[in-house]
Amino acid sequence: MVKKLPRSLMNKYEKLQSAMRNKGKLLIAFSGGVDSALLAKAAYDVLGANAWAVLIDSETVPEFELSSAAKLAAELGINFDVIRINQLLDDNFTRNDYNRCYFCRRAMAKHLITFANKKGITAIAAGAQETDLHDFRPGIRAFHEKKIWHPFIELGITKDEIRRLAKYLELPVAEKPSMACLSSRVPYDQKITVEVLKMVAGAEEYLRKLGFTQYRARTHGKMLRIEINENEFDKLMANRKQIIKKMNELGYQYITLDLEGFRSGSMNEVLTHKK
Repeated sequence: MVKKLPRSLMNKYEKLQSAMRNKGKLLIAFSGGVDSALLAKAAYDVLGANAWAVLIDSETVPEFELSSAAKLAAELGINFDVIRINQLLDDNFTRNDYNRCYFCRRAMAKHLITFANKKGITAIAAGAQETDLHDFRPGIRAFHEKKIWHPFIELGITKDEIRRLAKYLELPVAEKPSMACLSSRVPYDQKITVEVLKMVAGAEEYLRKLGFTQYRARTHGKMLRIEINENEFDKLMANRKQIIKKMNELGYQYITLDLEGFRSGSMNEVLTHKK
């Protein structure tokens, strides 16, 4: 537990709760990660039964993330619902160009707004934060166009500050590694299919069960590029043979280790190179 926070950070959190209180009713776009968990905690503390956490479930969400999110919502006490959608019906999404996240978030916003309207909720909040603005995140623009509120961005709250607040509030996901949707493992312009997502999901579930703390199964056709933290390279090599066997079973012919290690949004590096 963090015993004390800087006054400046506490001021930001108090402003967050005050802004939420003024909404009257609030829906949180919930994933179970630290960002949306902090939003849900703050919202429930000031709004109680007028706060709602809603998770959009699709082929791009790992199964264990769904069950973990449901458990977390129950621990927080907040109202919780799951909306199941099929993103693979949207050609704008499956063609997987650099605006994939824009179309994904636009579809999510449609379902969140419909749910909110049925519940008489006029405000929806999402967990994008100030640090996200330093990466290519077209999904933020899609949510913004649909009037979905980004309180962390509005208040200038960074990822590090979110984790510090989460630790202070003793949220169980305070140190949970970042997790993006499975489609982010597929290079731009490689079509997203059920088969590709199943391979990614199977690979990452296996790495998770082996105890790796941060991992990505970047999928380049039949080649797998594994990203893990550099301090876990030795662990991967110690389990090399069984990892190769499992990945072959999933359909990968070539299994590689990215020597640069894990880095969030590495698929966006090609955009920088093109620019």
